[in-house]
Amino acid sequence: MIPIKRTCHFLLDTQRGWDTYKIRYRIRYGRGYVTNIFIGHRADPRKWSRELERCLKNTTHGEERTPAAAINRSIQLAEESLAVAFSYYEDLERLPTPDELKAKYTEILSSRLGIELEPSPSAPPQGQYSRLLDLWDAYVAADLIRRGWGDRHLANLRTSRMHLEKYKAGATLDDIDERWVIDLVSYLSRKRGLKNVSIDKTLRLLKSFLRWATKAGIYSKDYQRFFELRLKGTDTDRSNVYLTWGELSKIYTMRLALHSERVARDLFCFLCFTGVRYGDLQRLQRKDVTAKSIRFFSQKTDSYTVIPLNDYARDILHRYKKEVFDGDRALPPMAEQRLNRIIKSVAEQAGIDTPITRLRYSGADRLEETYPKHALLSSHVGRHTFVVTALTLGIPSEVIRKYTGHKTEATIRPYIAIADQLKAQEMAKFNRPLHNVPADD
Repeated sequence: MIPIKRTCHFLLDTQRGWDTYKIRYRIRYGRGYVTNIFIGHRADPRKWSRELERCLKNTTHGEERTPAAAINRSIQLAEESLAVAFSYYEDLERLPTPDELKAKYTEILSSRLGIELEPSPSAPPQGQYSRLLDLWDAYVAADLIRRGWGDRHLANLRTSRMHLEKYKAGATLDDIDERWVIDLVSYLSRKRGLKNVSIDKTLRLLKSFLRWATKAGIYSKDYQRFFELRLKGTDTDRSNVYLTWGELSKIYTMRLALHSERVARDLFCFLCFTGVRYGDLQRLQRKDVTAKSIRFFSQKTDSYTVIPLNDYARDILHRYKKEVFDGDRALPPMAEQRLNRIIKSVAEQAGIDTPITRLRYSGADRLEETYPKHALLSSHVGRHTFVVTALTLGIPSEVIRKYTGHKTEATIRPYIAIADQLKAQEMAKFNRPLHNVPADD
């Protein structure tokens, strides 16, 4: 199979005299081929996300007030159909002309819009693919929009695909059985040197893929028992990495020479003061900010979230009030990896170096590794800091869960244990000896 490199984008075609614009699918591929496909819908540019290339949720478009959900479903269907069309020619090891590609796309799309729904719109027939990795790509393309995966999850999927490719690039779906999974774990541990936490992440994604393949009717083995093996250290609690109020104050108030350091510091502190996920912070627009709160639909859960603003979070927003960012964002954009790298340096400058020891396993090998706290900081530590601080201040856990999106009490229980320990340490200050004073009569 010859992979066909391509770049595809959904764009709005500007038209004079129209309030809504045609949605065009632009495809660049192969040796300079360019073709366009019109989706059959129009969208209001004010209600269109250029970043997501989708209509904004809960909006309507045009005189007929077409719901965004209906337009986005058509966009998703076009994206999936084109992916299958490219896979067809990749299996043939032939680069199609634009006319051939559009003809195959139309054929696939028509089939999916017809009465007969087999195969499922979210899963192509196995016969179109010869390798496990091809089906993995089809799985990602089919479920990307339907399940609303964020950048972090997509990065995990790419990493897991890389592990599977290096393990057995030519494997087929039928090759996967209990022995295959055990050998995969052994390979990732011994040959790749991965920790059990990373191996477990790959296994969970592989299990989700097999669930998709089973529902699509292209896999029939009892895959659940393949994953009954136990990996030590996969339940390691990482909530113990957080900033104390004193450490957070140091970072928040320190003077920094570089603009990038100041931006990274402000974004990280905003996470600490609000508990939002970094993906939601980067999507936060000025319209989502009021004098008292921020309001948005969570990218991960789709739930409508309202978080009251404290003075520190409000001050950070005010610093960038006069600046203009792409997409009318409320705060400056910065790639999460870059923020994670810079905030480590900022914390090191602030002297955040409390040693933290982590216990990890690679296979059956036990590894104890000690790091200075600044080396473990990342955007997610901002959420940890917010939860621990809020619990220590006495805010009820059910209220905190509404802010952070934690679904169950169990997910927030490790933070409660930390907060209880901190309260006990503060209460212990009463154990200081009293001065010798006369007793009351």
